[in-house]
Amino acid sequence: ASKLQLLSNPSDQGVIWRYNYADQLRGITRLAAKEAVASEATSLLSANNSTRIIFGGTRPTLPTKPGIYLGGRLVGVNLDQLLALNKSAANDSQQGAGSVASGSLQSQIKDIDLQLSKVTLMGRRLNTGKVKINRAPGFWRGNFETDVTSGTALIADNSQRPIVLKLDKLILKSAAEQAGNKSQTNSATRSSINSRAWPKIKLSIDKLLLDRLNIGRWSAVLAPSKRGYTVKSIQGGIANTKISAQMRWDELQKNITTHLSLQADGGDFGAVLKQLGFDRVLETKTGNLQTQLSWPGYPWDIAQKNLSGAMSFKLKQGRIIEAGTSANFLRIFGILNLNTVIKRLKLDFSDLLESGVAFDTVTANYNLQNGLATSINPLKLEGSSASVEMSGTINFSDQTLQQKMLVAIPLTSNAPIAALLLATPQVAGIAFIIDKLLGKKLAKLTALRYQVSGSWLEPNIRPINGAKK
Repeated sequence: ASKLQLLSNPSDQGVIWRYNYADQLRGITRLAAKEAVASEATSLLSANNSTRIIFGGTRPTLPTKPGIYLGGRLVGVNLDQLLALNKSAANDSQQGAGSVASGSLQSQIKDIDLQLSKVTLMGRRLNTGKVKINRAPGFWRGNFETDVTSGTALIADNSQRPIVLKLDKLILKSAAEQAGNKSQTNSATRSSINSRAWPKIKLSIDKLLLDRLNIGRWSAVLAPSKRGYTVKSIQGGIANTKISAQMRWDELQKNITTHLSLQADGGDFGAVLKQLGFDRVLETKTGNLQTQLSWPGYPWDIAQKNLSGAMSFKLKQGRIIEAGTSANFLRIFGILNLNTVIKRLKLDFSDLLESGVAFDTVTANYNLQNGLATSINPLKLEGSSASVEMSGTINFSDQTLQQKMLVAIPLTSNAPIAALLLATPQVAGIAFIIDKLLGKKLAKLTALRYQVSGSWLEPNIRPINGAKK
C-alpha cells in the first residue's frame, strides 16, 4: 500500500486538497477557484493559494491568508543539506539585482515555525531547539533557540548578501566535555559536511560560553571558499586581553585541514587562564602571543598531538605560580616545564613579597610539526637574580622533553646555590668574603649547563661537563 494519501474537496471557493505521507508529513492546500483548472505546477505556487504543511503527523488547519506556512517537528534532519538546496534554489530564482522570482517556492513561503530534535547544522549535532521565521519585504527574519545557542537572523533574498546572525549566547564544549561524544559526532557528521555550500554569515556573539564560563563578546565574518570555508576578522577579548584571528579549512577530496592565525595582546595572562576555568598558574603585567597553526580535520578536531606551524610569545614582569594541574596545557609553550626545572634545581627566583618564579621577561619562538615543537629561539626567562634558557624539543604526543638548558647566575646573589651545583663548596665562602670587600664589582655570571629529558612532569636533569665560570 502507498504511504501517500490524497483527498480533494471541491467548493465554490476552490479545491481543498489534504495529503498525508506516512503520518510524517501532513498538509492542506486550497487552490483558488480560478486556479483550480490551471496546470498543477502553476497552481501550487500561485500567490492566491493557501497551504499549511506540518512535519510530525499533526493534522493541519487551513491558513486564513494566502501563502505557504510550515510547522511541526523535525527529527534527525540534516539542515546543512537543506541550506545547500536552498542556496541553489535561491541562485536559480534570482532576477535582476537579486530579487526572488514571484512564482518561486521561496516567494510563497510566509512563515516557518518548527521544533527541532537531533538535527545537524554546520557539522554539529543539535539535540533540541525551535525556530520561527517570518517573511518581510526582501528578507526573512528569524528567531531561534537550541540547547547551545539562541538569537536572531536576517536572511536576504539576495544570496550574495551575508546572513546577519546575532547570537545572545553560544555554548562551546571543552575538550573534556566533548571526549565522550567525539567519535559519535565525527562519524555521524563528517561524511555529510559540505561547507562550501554553507552561506555567508556576519556573526556577532553577545555571550560566548565555554561550558558555563563566560568568555566575552565576539564577532567574525564567515564565507564559503573554493576549497572550503573561511572565518575572517575574528575579534574578541578574554579578561583584559584582546584577541584577533583568522581561520579557514580546506576540503580537498577526503583530506580536510584547518589553518588558524591568532594574536593575543593584553595584560595579565593569568586572568585569561582563570576566566577560561584553569588554575591561575601564571601572572603577567603584559603579554603577547602569536600563532600560525594547522591540523588535520575541522576546527573542532584540534588536538595538541596534531599541531603544525609556528608559535611565539613574550611575557613581561610576572611570576610562574603553578598552584594546580588544570593548566598543564601550558607545557606546550614550555612555561611550566621551565618552572619544574627551576624548582628541581632549587634556584631562587622569588622576590621578597611573593612566592613563585619571578621574572622580568619570558620569551620563546617554536616551530611545530605534527605535535613536536622545536626551538627556533630558546625559551628564555630573565629575572633579577638569574636567567635561564631552554632549547630543544617538546613532544606534545608523549609529553616529553629533549632539551639543553643554560642557567646564568650572578655569583654574588646566588653563590651558595652556584657552589652546590658546581660541587665546589669552597666557592661559597670565598665569594661571600670577596663580595663583602668588593661589593657590586663581583656581579659576574656563572654559566651552568644541563641536559633535560624525559617526562615534562618529572624530567631527568643532568649536568653537562664544561660549565663556564
